[in-house]
Amino acid sequence: TLCQTCPRNEHLVIFFHSPWPLSRISISPPCVLPPSFHSAEIVNFEHLHEEIFQEVEALAQLSKDAQDAIFHNILNMLGNQEALQDLMDELDGNPWDSLDGFGGKILNEMQEDIRDVWIQERFHMIYLLEAIMVLSNTQHDLLTQSMKKRTLLQQRELVKSILEPNFKCSGNIPFTLKPELLAPLQDEDLAITYGLLQECGLNMELNSPRLTWDLEAKQPLSALYGTLSVLQQLAVSPESPGPAPVYAGSVPGELRGPKVAWSQGTDLG
Repeated sequence: TLCQTCPRNEHLVIFFHSPWPLSRISISPPCVLPPSFHSAEIVNFEHLHEEIFQEVEALAQLSKDAQDAIFHNILNMLGNQEALQDLMDELDGNPWDSLDGFGGKILNEMQEDIRDVWIQERFHMIYLLEAIMVLSNTQHDLLTQSMKKRTLLQQRELVKSILEPNFKCSGNIPFTLKPELLAPLQDEDLAITYGLLQECGLNMELNSPRLTWDLEAKQPLSALYGTLSVLQQLAVSPESPGPAPVYAGSVPGELRGPKVAWSQGTDLG
Protein backbone atom coordinates (compact mmCIF):
# COMPACT_ATOMS: atom_id res chain seq x y z
CA THR A 1 0.00 0.00 0.00
CA LEU A 2 1.43 3.35 -1.03
CA CYS A 3 1.18 6.43 1.12
CA GLN A 4 -0.36 8.91 -1.31
CA THR A 5 -0.09 12.00 0.90
CA CYS A 6 3.67 12.24 1.37
CA PRO A 7 5.76 14.29 -1.08
CA ARG A 8 8.25 12.12 -2.89
CA ASN A 9 11.33 13.82 -1.53
CA GLU A 10 10.28 14.14 2.10
CA HIS A 11 11.07 11.77 4.97
CA LEU A 12 7.98 10.33 6.64
CA VAL A 13 7.72 9.27 10.26
CA ILE A 14 4.85 6.84 10.88
CA PHE A 15 3.41 6.39 14.37
CA PHE A 16 1.64 3.10 14.91
CA HIS A 17 0.38 0.63 17.47
CA SER A 18 2.43 -2.52 17.89
CA PRO A 19 2.19 -5.58 20.11
CA TRP A 20 5.64 -4.61 21.36
CA PRO A 21 6.36 -1.30 23.19
CA LEU A 22 7.64 0.68 20.20
CA SER A 23 6.62 4.13 19.14
CA ARG A 24 7.58 4.81 15.57
CA ILE A 25 9.25 3.72 12.39
CA SER A 26 10.87 6.01 9.83
CA ILE A 27 10.07 5.32 6.22
CA SER A 28 11.68 6.95 3.19
CA PRO A 29 10.04 7.42 -0.22
CA PRO A 30 8.16 5.79 -1.86
CA CYS A 31 6.48 5.45 1.56
CA VAL A 32 5.51 1.79 1.34
CA LEU A 33 3.83 0.67 4.56
CA PRO A 34 4.21 -2.98 5.51
CA PRO A 35 0.76 -4.62 5.76
CA SER A 36 1.32 -5.96 9.29
CA PHE A 37 1.66 -2.43 10.66
CA HIS A 38 -1.73 -1.33 9.36
CA SER A 39 -3.44 -3.04 12.28
CA ALA A 40 -4.81 -1.14 15.25
CA GLU A 41 -3.83 -1.95 18.81
CA ILE A 42 -3.86 -5.70 19.38
CA VAL A 43 -7.09 -6.52 21.23
CA ASN A 44 -7.29 -10.30 20.90
CA PHE A 45 -5.10 -13.26 20.15
CA GLU A 46 -6.55 -13.77 16.67
CA HIS A 47 -5.43 -10.26 15.74
CA LEU A 48 -1.92 -10.89 17.07
CA HIS A 49 -1.75 -14.24 15.31
CA GLU A 50 -2.83 -12.71 11.99
CA GLU A 51 -0.23 -9.94 12.27
CA ILE A 52 2.56 -12.42 12.96
CA PHE A 53 1.26 -14.73 10.22
CA GLN A 54 1.67 -11.90 7.71
CA GLU A 55 5.30 -11.46 8.75
CA VAL A 56 5.96 -15.18 8.47
CA GLU A 57 4.30 -15.36 5.05
CA ALA A 58 6.39 -12.45 3.76
CA LEU A 59 9.67 -14.06 4.80
CA ALA A 60 8.54 -17.43 3.45
CA GLN A 61 8.78 -15.91 -0.04
CA LEU A 62 12.56 -15.60 0.31
CA SER A 63 14.84 -18.33 -0.96
CA LYS A 64 15.88 -20.98 1.56
CA ASP A 65 19.48 -19.75 1.32
CA ALA A 66 18.40 -16.22 2.22
CA GLN A 67 16.25 -17.46 5.12
CA ASP A 68 19.14 -19.58 6.39
CA ALA A 69 21.54 -16.64 6.21
CA ILE A 70 19.16 -14.35 8.11
CA PHE A 71 18.63 -17.07 10.74
CA HIS A 72 22.38 -17.29 11.35
CA ASN A 73 22.80 -13.51 11.23
CA ILE A 74 20.34 -13.26 14.12
CA LEU A 75 21.92 -16.20 15.93
CA ASN A 76 25.34 -14.54 15.88
CA MET A 77 23.96 -11.26 17.23
CA LEU A 78 21.65 -12.49 19.98
CA GLY A 79 24.27 -12.08 22.69
CA ASN A 80 24.90 -8.46 21.74
CA GLN A 81 22.19 -5.92 22.55
CA GLU A 82 24.22 -3.10 21.01
CA ALA A 83 24.52 -4.92 17.70
CA LEU A 84 20.78 -5.64 17.58
CA GLN A 85 19.85 -2.06 18.44
CA ASP A 86 22.34 -0.48 16.02
CA LEU A 87 21.23 -2.75 13.19
CA MET A 88 17.58 -1.89 13.86
CA ASP A 89 18.43 1.84 13.92
CA GLU A 90 20.28 1.53 10.61
CA LEU A 91 17.36 -0.24 8.96
CA ASP A 92 14.93 2.25 10.51
CA GLY A 93 16.69 5.09 8.70
CA ASN A 94 17.49 5.10 5.00
CA PRO A 95 20.00 2.26 4.54
CA TRP A 96 20.14 2.76 0.77
CA ASP A 97 21.90 6.11 1.21
CA SER A 98 24.80 5.20 3.45
CA LEU A 99 25.82 2.53 5.92
CA ASP A 100 27.22 4.50 8.83
CA GLY A 101 27.98 3.50 12.38
CA PHE A 102 28.08 0.03 13.86
CA GLY A 103 24.75 -0.96 12.29
CA GLY A 104 26.07 -0.07 8.86
CA LYS A 105 29.26 -1.97 9.55
CA ILE A 106 27.24 -5.09 10.36
CA LEU A 107 25.36 -4.79 7.07
CA ASN A 108 28.59 -4.17 5.16
CA GLU A 109 30.08 -7.36 6.58
CA MET A 110 27.28 -9.43 5.08
CA GLN A 111 27.48 -10.93 1.62
CA GLU A 112 26.10 -8.40 -0.84
CA ASP A 113 23.04 -10.45 -1.80
CA ILE A 114 22.12 -11.06 1.85
CA ARG A 115 22.69 -7.41 2.73
CA ASP A 116 20.31 -6.45 -0.07
CA VAL A 117 17.68 -8.83 1.35
CA TRP A 118 18.01 -7.24 4.82
CA ILE A 119 17.52 -3.79 3.31
CA GLN A 120 14.76 -4.71 0.84
CA GLU A 121 12.84 -6.60 3.53
CA ARG A 122 13.77 -4.15 6.28
CA PHE A 123 10.22 -3.66 7.56
CA HIS A 124 9.95 -7.39 8.30
CA MET A 125 13.49 -7.42 9.71
CA ILE A 126 12.63 -4.49 11.99
CA TYR A 127 9.49 -6.30 13.15
CA LEU A 128 11.58 -9.32 14.19
CA LEU A 129 14.30 -7.20 15.81
CA GLU A 130 11.69 -5.19 17.72
CA ALA A 131 10.15 -8.36 19.10
CA ILE A 132 13.58 -9.71 20.09
CA MET A 133 14.49 -6.46 21.83
CA VAL A 134 11.44 -6.76 24.10
CA LEU A 135 12.94 -9.95 25.52
CA SER A 136 15.49 -9.94 28.34
CA ASN A 137 19.19 -10.73 28.09
CA THR A 138 18.50 -14.06 29.78
CA GLN A 139 15.88 -14.85 27.15
CA HIS A 140 18.36 -13.98 24.41
CA ASP A 141 20.76 -16.54 25.84
CA LEU A 142 18.02 -19.16 26.13
CA LEU A 143 16.77 -18.34 22.64
CA THR A 144 20.28 -18.89 21.27
CA GLN A 145 20.22 -22.39 22.73
CA SER A 146 16.74 -23.01 21.34
CA MET A 147 17.85 -21.93 17.87
CA LYS A 148 20.81 -24.29 17.96
CA LYS A 149 18.72 -27.15 19.30
CA ARG A 150 15.88 -26.38 16.87
CA THR A 151 13.12 -26.53 19.49
CA LEU A 152 11.45 -23.35 18.22
CA LEU A 153 8.35 -25.06 16.83
CA GLN A 154 7.56 -26.90 20.07
CA GLN A 155 8.16 -23.75 22.10
CA ARG A 156 5.98 -21.67 19.79
CA GLU A 157 3.08 -24.08 20.17
CA LEU A 158 3.44 -24.05 23.95
CA VAL A 159 3.47 -20.24 24.07
CA LYS A 160 0.41 -20.18 21.79
CA SER A 161 -1.42 -22.57 24.13
CA ILE A 162 -0.83 -20.10 26.98
CA LEU A 163 -1.64 -16.88 25.13
CA GLU A 164 -4.70 -17.95 23.17
CA PRO A 165 -7.07 -18.83 26.04
CA ASN A 166 -5.76 -16.16 28.43
CA PHE A 167 -5.21 -13.16 26.16
CA LYS A 168 -8.24 -11.22 27.45
CA CYS A 169 -7.94 -12.39 31.07
CA SER A 170 -7.14 -9.66 33.58
CA GLY A 171 -7.04 -11.78 36.72
CA ASN A 172 -4.54 -14.29 38.09
CA ILE A 173 -6.06 -17.49 36.75
CA PRO A 174 -4.44 -20.89 37.39
CA PHE A 175 -4.22 -23.31 34.47
CA THR A 176 -2.34 -26.42 33.38
CA LEU A 177 -0.04 -26.80 30.39
CA LYS A 178 -1.11 -29.48 27.93
CA PRO A 179 0.95 -32.67 28.44
CA GLU A 180 1.10 -33.34 24.68
CA LEU A 181 2.89 -30.02 24.20
CA LEU A 182 5.33 -30.70 27.03
CA ALA A 183 6.15 -34.24 25.88
CA PRO A 184 8.54 -33.23 23.04
CA LEU A 185 10.46 -30.99 25.45
CA GLN A 186 12.50 -33.08 27.84
CA ASP A 187 15.35 -32.41 30.26
CA GLU A 188 17.46 -29.46 29.06
CA ASP A 189 14.95 -28.47 26.36
CA LEU A 190 12.20 -28.24 28.98
CA ALA A 191 14.40 -26.24 31.35
CA ILE A 192 15.24 -23.78 28.55
CA THR A 193 11.57 -23.43 27.64
CA TYR A 194 10.48 -22.89 31.24
CA GLY A 195 13.23 -20.28 31.55
CA LEU A 196 11.83 -18.39 28.56
CA LEU A 197 8.37 -18.43 30.12
CA GLN A 198 9.57 -17.46 33.59
CA GLU A 199 11.36 -14.44 32.16
CA CYS A 200 8.02 -13.31 30.72
CA GLY A 201 6.68 -13.10 34.27
CA LEU A 202 5.00 -16.48 34.68
CA ASN A 203 5.59 -18.35 37.92
CA MET A 204 6.78 -21.78 36.78
CA GLU A 205 8.12 -24.88 38.50
CA LEU A 206 10.14 -27.32 36.41
CA ASN A 207 8.44 -30.41 37.80
CA SER A 208 4.90 -29.07 37.53
CA PRO A 209 2.71 -28.28 34.51
CA ARG A 210 0.56 -25.93 36.60
CA LEU A 211 1.04 -22.17 36.56
CA THR A 212 -0.91 -18.95 37.07
CA TRP A 213 -1.69 -16.41 34.36
CA ASP A 214 -0.36 -12.92 34.98
CA LEU A 215 -1.59 -10.01 32.86
CA GLU A 216 1.87 -8.44 32.99
CA ALA A 217 3.19 -11.43 31.08
CA LYS A 218 1.00 -10.82 28.02
CA GLN A 219 3.25 -8.33 26.27
CA PRO A 220 6.55 -10.25 26.63
CA LEU A 221 4.74 -13.50 25.78
CA SER A 222 3.36 -11.86 22.64
CA ALA A 223 6.87 -10.76 21.67
CA LEU A 224 8.18 -14.26 22.40
CA TYR A 225 5.42 -15.79 20.28
CA GLY A 226 6.28 -13.47 17.40
CA THR A 227 10.01 -14.16 17.73
CA LEU A 228 9.60 -17.93 17.82
CA SER A 229 7.17 -17.87 14.89
CA VAL A 230 9.43 -15.86 12.59
CA LEU A 231 12.61 -17.69 13.58
CA GLN A 232 10.90 -21.04 13.01
CA GLN A 233 10.10 -19.93 9.46
CA LEU A 234 13.73 -18.92 8.91
CA ALA A 235 15.09 -22.20 10.28
CA VAL A 236 16.11 -24.61 7.54
CA SER A 237 17.21 -28.22 7.25
CA PRO A 238 20.62 -29.35 8.62
CA GLU A 239 21.79 -30.07 5.08
CA SER A 240 22.14 -26.33 4.54
CA PRO A 241 25.23 -25.04 6.39
CA GLY A 242 25.13 -21.67 8.03
CA PRO A 243 27.31 -18.80 6.80
CA ALA A 244 30.27 -17.38 8.66
CA PRO A 245 29.49 -14.99 11.54
CA VAL A 246 28.17 -11.70 10.24
CA TYR A 247 30.83 -9.37 11.57
CA ALA A 248 33.54 -11.61 13.02
CA GLY A 249 37.06 -10.47 12.29
CA SER A 250 36.42 -6.81 11.55
CA VAL A 251 34.43 -5.43 14.50
CA PRO A 252 36.17 -4.90 17.85
CA GLY A 253 35.88 -7.94 20.09
CA GLU A 254 34.03 -6.08 22.84
CA LEU A 255 31.20 -5.34 20.40
CA ARG A 256 30.82 -8.82 18.99
CA GLY A 257 29.06 -10.65 21.79
CA PRO A 258 29.69 -14.34 22.40
CA LYS A 259 30.50 -16.53 19.43
CA VAL A 260 28.13 -19.33 18.58
CA ALA A 261 29.68 -22.64 19.59
CA TRP A 262 28.07 -25.44 17.59
CA SER A 263 28.41 -28.66 19.54
CA GLN A 264 28.99 -31.96 17.84
CA GLY A 265 25.85 -33.94 17.28
CA THR A 266 23.55 -30.94 17.54
CA ASP A 267 20.27 -31.74 15.89
CA LEU A 268 19.56 -29.00 13.39
CA GLY A 269 16.41 -30.57 12.02
